[in-house]
This record gives sequence, structure tokens and C-alpha cells, in this order.
Amino acid sequence: MNPLVSIIIPTHNRADMLAEAVASCIAQSYRAVEIIVVDDGSTDNTSEVVESFGPSIKPIRQKNSGAPAARNLGLNAAGGEYIKFLDSDDLLMPDAIGHQIQRFLQNPDQRQVAITGNHALVDEAGQVQREIRPGWSVRRRGHFTIADVIARNPPTSSPLYRRDHLAEIGGFTEGIPILQDYDIAYRFSLSGGRYVYHPEVIYSMRQHDSGTRVSMQISEAKVQFQISLIRKQYQELKCGNFVPNFRELDVAISNRAAGILRRLNRWGRQREALELIDFIDLNTKVRSLQYIVARMYCLRALTRTDRTHRKRRRISWWSKTGR
Repeated sequence: MNPLVSIIIPTHNRADMLAEAVASCIAQSYRAVEIIVVDDGSTDNTSEVVESFGPSIKPIRQKNSGAPAARNLGLNAAGGEYIKFLDSDDLLMPDAIGHQIQRFLQNPDQRQVAITGNHALVDEAGQVQREIRPGWSVRRRGHFTIADVIARNPPTSSPLYRRDHLAEIGGFTEGIPILQDYDIAYRFSLSGGRYVYHPEVIYSMRQHDSGTRVSMQISEAKVQFQISLIRKQYQELKCGNFVPNFRELDVAISNRAAGILRRLNRWGRQREALELIDFIDLNTKVRSLQYIVARMYCLRALTRTDRTHRKRRRISWWSKTGR
């Protein structure tokens, strides 16, 4: 008997895209699935779309509390041994669940792994723009290390998890504004879990201008949140025994910092960029090429006052450490 997979779709005011997302789940070649749609306090006609599918799906509604809370509510209601999260503007490939379950059953240590893969970017007309794959080291090794997760984590709609492992780590962290997929991937890896890579396209990520895709809403406050997260997790990993290869960690953390530096430079926020550069430069020995380039552009944009400020800070740091 095939194990049951629960597909959890949180949604908020995406009635125009939800129907296709649900239909992609119903069309799975692997039939042992239950589909749970969690309406996160929508004010459009989402409820009508949900009702149109009848008994094919299990509807849940909550007051608007954010996607992490909606996913956790769906997780608590799920009856499946395996869990798949799908954003309501994404589409599963017809054989996605079948491929991932098959890969799961081939793995001798099922409980400690999650199966992830590639995804395709599609435009509003449904045309594939490009396929997104993890870095070459993941493809060569066949799984993500925690440094790989820090450099570029599997997106929310990609992994297939065991329900009991998700329950152990407490599901999604509620209340964080962005990087929800990164947060759960980081905690999953820290708990001993491992993302196994399956070289197939798992889902399509639809690009749209509705403004509701979180990845398109990067405010300055959210960038500050990313900076604080980098500091906290880098120190956490350095002080623990989680990363056997600190060179790999240095490259990964500097690579993630590069994206933040590019945004800060675009906004003219050189002082914040300077603080992040100082943190990376003073704590890492090896840096990614992306970081080196982003750092160069940020330092070129510094005013003379900023350059003097940075020089004084570095002299102060060296005198305190006795180096």
C-alpha cells in the first residue's frame, strides 16, 4: 500500500492562481494524496474557488496570521506520513510526488532525509523561462550540507518531508517576515536532517506582478532582519560542531551576504553595507566571488567620511584583538 502524502497549500487573496495550483495536485500520477488548502483570511473569492473542488480537497480557514502559521495549521491537520508544502502561485509537475516518494523509499535512512529537486521559472503565459538547479557541489555530492543550505536553500515548494521530522523541529517559525523557507531548511539541517537531491523538475514557480510573492517584497527592514540572521547563525555554527568544513561555511555565508550588499548599495545605504562588510571580513578567511564583487562596488560608493570611519573601526578592532 502506497504511503499517504499530504499536500498543504496556504493561500491569501490568490483566487485567480489557486485553482491551477490545486488542479496540479489533483493531477498527480501518484494517487495516495490528500490536498489541504489553508485560507489565511482572504478577502477575495478564494472560498468560492475552494468550494468548487468539493470533496477533492480539505479546506481550512484561519484569520490572517501569515504563511508560516497557515502551513503549521495544515501540518497539524494532515493525516499523511509524508508532507509536501506548495505555495498557491506554484504548480506541481505531474510526476513530482511519485518521483520523490520513490527516491524516499530507496533511501535506507528515510527518517533523516527530505527529497528536493529543481524547479522551473515560468512567465504569466506559462512559458518556461529557465530551470533552477542547486550548485554544482550539491549536484555532484547528491545532497545538501548545511553550508549549501546557507548559500542557497531549497525553496518551500521543493522538498518532500516526513511528517514526524517536521513535528520534531516544530514546523515553520511563525512571525518572521521573510526567509521562512531558509529558516526551516536551516533548522532541519541543524537537527541532523539531510536534503537529498533528485535531478528532476519538481514544480513551476510562476512569475507575476500581483505583488503577493514574498520574494518580490524585499524592504529595508527585511534586509536588516537578514543581516541579524547572518550574524546569529554564523556565530552559532562556529561555536558548535555542526560544520566540519569551515572553509565551506565561510564561502556560503559570504555568498548570502553578497545579495544583501547588492540591495544596500542600490538603496545608497553604505553605512549598513559597511557594517556587514566588516563582519564578513573580520570573521571569515575565505569568501565567495559574488561577495568579492559586491564588496568592491559597495566600497567604491563610500564617501570620504565613510572611508575614514571604516579605517578607524578596523584600527580599533586590531588593537583590541592584539593582532
